[in-house]
Amino acid sequence: MMEVVRYVSQGKTAVICSSQEDIEKVARYLKMKKIGFKLFIQDSKLNKKTDIEECNCLIYDNEVKIHGYLGNFSVTSEINGKKYGQKFDLILDLRRINIKEKLFPPGYFVVDNNRVYEKITELKRWEGVFEKPKYFNYEANLCARNSSINAGCSRCVSVCCTEAISIGEQSRHIEINPYLCQGCGDCSSVCPTGAINLQRFDRASLLNEIRSVLSEKKSKIVLFDIKRISFDEEMLPNVYRIELHSYGELGLDIILSCFAYGATEILIHKYDDLMWTTIKNISEHIDWANRIMGMLGYNKQIRWIKHINEYVHDKPEVADNYEVATYAGLHEKKESIRLALDFLIKKAPIQGERIDMPNGAPFGTVIINSDKCTLCAACVSLCPTDALQASNTTPEIMIIEEECVQCAVCAIGCPEDAISLVPSLNCDVEDLRTKKVLVSDEMFLCRECAKSFASKKMITGIAKKMAKNPAFKSGLVNLLYLCEDCKIKYYAKTTNER
Repeated sequence: MMEVVRYVSQGKTAVICSSQEDIEKVARYLKMKKIGFKLFIQDSKLNKKTDIEECNCLIYDNEVKIHGYLGNFSVTSEINGKKYGQKFDLILDLRRINIKEKLFPPGYFVVDNNRVYEKITELKRWEGVFEKPKYFNYEANLCARNSSINAGCSRCVSVCCTEAISIGEQSRHIEINPYLCQGCGDCSSVCPTGAINLQRFDRASLLNEIRSVLSEKKSKIVLFDIKRISFDEEMLPNVYRIELHSYGELGLDIILSCFAYGATEILIHKYDDLMWTTIKNISEHIDWANRIMGMLGYNKQIRWIKHINEYVHDKPEVADNYEVATYAGLHEKKESIRLALDFLIKKAPIQGERIDMPNGAPFGTVIINSDKCTLCAACVSLCPTDALQASNTTPEIMIIEEECVQCAVCAIGCPEDAISLVPSLNCDVEDLRTKKVLVSDEMFLCRECAKSFASKKMITGIAKKMAKNPAFKSGLVNLLYLCEDCKIKYYAKTTNER
């Protein structure tokens, strides 16, 4: 059963105005409808009539700031240099905001000038208790950001059009506000580890449906859609339409699996009021998928489409002589991508070693500058996917490329600034899963007992830095060259001598 979140509203409304026309149009009508409200007027030079002043106006000097959601909006403004704040249940915004810039929270109404009275009439309906689904599941232990307080992966934050996802001020980890989330799913689409998933999305069922249908079709064009496109299915028998709840369900796992299951082309309906964040996100996935398929030598592609009838009628049949995958769909995102890539690479017409990918792609490797690296292994402890590993016997940092999601936590957390990301796809599947040494060093031997206890680069590097510190001028820097046992003996000896 899907979890829900609950809102409680008493109908108290903040009306944000920026013109004399808006004020005159709204104030009397709100009063007549007996709606509790306060007018926030942006321009102090506007002429206010007496009956409008009685409607509880507030003139602010700078831009009004609004945070929250239905039943819990906080409106703050500045008046003569002093900050003013108040709570409201609803927001009626008449400032001609571009609604494609963001998706506003429940209870926030951006009103077209021609629909002001209609929207005011609807406000009374927003008094009471309301519920909506909690659209997402978030597994913090899988999140690439949560392994460190350092900056790192923030893909979900950058695509969230409702500002529901943020980085906690104290924890520096990902936080998701279920009251602001409206289920667009872009965060789920870009998450490289599968930490965020839509509650209603069943990845395995969708993949198995695609596999089953494509196995029965002669020519295979897949159309993804969230608003029905009208076209004659009998005239276009080779187009298989998949209606998603949102494009947040469409990631590399689904796209690459479609190609593995035999799709010759993938179309995505680009309708007019699609959010810019979704367009940007899906366009990136299109670029990544097309680059992979092209470099592997496949005559397959994915693209946006607005008018399906014209496009398909003019398109010649695509001969498909490629082998088709038969494996069952999985629930896990990373495993689904892994299976699809394994199959596509193995059956590829062009066998290569590595495909360079754009920045932001969720796979690749890292380069460690051996001149800078001290093998402190901070990167290993920070890596959220265990892609970076350290040897238990010798000073070595190794990588398993298949696990790397290019989250950048290692590069940002490296105290020596020695790590660089290399977004790319390794087409040697065996090498992809093999531990490879990125940097190594000799063991440093204790100057008293010759016991090995750290890497030579670490000890010599620290000693070089500490030699400049006045506290170490008395020769204490030599303690760095001793193992833990010999340090204890040294302290015991000097204590007895005192």
